[in-house]
Amino acid sequence: MKTNYFFKKMVWAMAIAATCFVCEANAQNDDPYKEFVSPQWGLKCPEGHTRLTEYRAEAKNNPKAKKQYNKLMKRISKAQAKREKVLKKAFKKEGTRFVVAEAKAMKKAQKYLKRKGIELLPLGTFRLKDGTKLILDDKHTLTPKVIEYHANAKSKTPTLEREKSPNYDAHNEQTWPIYTNVETTPNRYVDGVEVYRGENCTYVVRYNQVAFDYHWFHPKSGDALVDPETGDRYMVRYLEHFPLDTYLWIHGQEGKTIRRVYVYPPLPEHVKRVDLIPSRIPASERLSNVAPYRAYQGLKVRDASEMQNGKTIY
Repeated sequence: MKTNYFFKKMVWAMAIAATCFVCEANAQNDDPYKEFVSPQWGLKCPEGHTRLTEYRAEAKNNPKAKKQYNKLMKRISKAQAKREKVLKKAFKKEGTRFVVAEAKAMKKAQKYLKRKGIELLPLGTFRLKDGTKLILDDKHTLTPKVIEYHANAKSKTPTLEREKSPNYDAHNEQTWPIYTNVETTPNRYVDGVEVYRGENCTYVVRYNQVAFDYHWFHPKSGDALVDPETGDRYMVRYLEHFPLDTYLWIHGQEGKTIRRVYVYPPLPEHVKRVDLIPSRIPASERLSNVAPYRAYQGLKVRDASEMQNGKTIY
C-alpha cells in the first residue's frame, strides 16, 4: 500500500512538473520577442549584445548590474529631457524648421551620454563603461507624458507613451517614439489632405486611418507644396507634436481616423491651388509594407477660418 501510495505521488509530481514545463514553453513560444529584438525588421539580437530586458532581469539579483542599469535609465531619461528642452525653446521662434532643431537637440542629448561614458552604437545599442553592449528591445517601458513644445498648435496634443530614444535607429523599432490619444475625426477620410492659408504660414491637414493597435508612420521633411504655375517648392517646417524623418508608433487607436497638422511657409496671395509632392523614405530604411507613393494635385488653398476644429472623438 505504501509503495502504491508513493508511486502515485511520484506520478502526480511528474505530471505537474511536465505541465509547468509545457506552460512555460508555450509562454516562450507565444513571446514574439523571444527570437527578435525587432520583429518589424526581423532583427535578431546581434552577437556580443545583451537585450535590455535580460539585463534588467539580471539586475534584480546582481548588485553591480542593478547599479549600472539604474544609472543608464537615469541618464537616458536626462538625455531625453535635454532634447525636449531644446525643442521647446526652438519652437518659440517663428519659422523654426524641425530638422534644424532636432539635429541640435539630438546632438545635445548624445553629447550628454558620451560625457557620462556611454557610447552610442548602431541599432539602438548603448555600450557601458565596462564594455557591456545593451540593445533596446522592450516596447513596454511606457511612461505617458504631455508634449509641451507646441503651445499654439492647431491640433490637439497627443499623449507621448515613449520618447524617441537618444540613440534612435530606424532598424530597431524599440527606439521609435510611441503616441496615443492622437486627435481623431468622425469623418471617414482615407489619405485626405486639406490646405489652409494661416498667419505667416500654411497649414496642411492630413487624415489617415489607423489599421492596427500599433500602426507605424514616417512623416518626412522632404514633402513639398508646389506652385504648379511657377514650380516654386515650399518645404515643410514641422509637423505639430511629432518628429519628422522618424518612424513612430500610433498606439491604441485602431479603426480611428487621425488628424495631423503640418506647418509650411506662407504662400503668396495669388496662389489658389497647390500640389503636395511627397518625398520617399531612404531605400536603406524603407520597410516592405510602406504605403504607395502618392502625389496630390490641384489642392484648393482655403482660409484658415475654414479649418474644422470640432470635438475630438476617441
